[in-house]
Amino acid sequence: MKTPLILSIAIAALGLVACDKTGTCEYKFDEASRDGSIPVGLEVCQPKWEAQMCGAGAMSAVTLGLKTSGYKFTKGATCEAQGYKDCSGIGSSYYKTCPAK
Repeated sequence: MKTPLILSIAIAALGLVACDKTGTCEYKFDEASRDGSIPVGLEVCQPKWEAQMCGAGAMSAVTLGLKTSGYKFTKGATCEAQGYKDCSGIGSSYYKTCPAK
């Protein structure tokens, strides 16, 4: 009886640790946008994302159809700590190199 109870508690604790942990999502553009506002190789960091948001489906939606590579999720990290800066002044997207406006 004790083993199933301990196992249940361990699974519940794992669920608490794994859920709702935000961090940063980083990715790099493999191609430029037609208007040139997004250059090839632009590295982007999205703050306060959950791990599941940093998947290929989310990336294709975020990049408006432009291909990306090298995306990763870093739990608990801030974009600033990863070496990115806020080029827009509103804190929604952070870049290693600011895109042309």
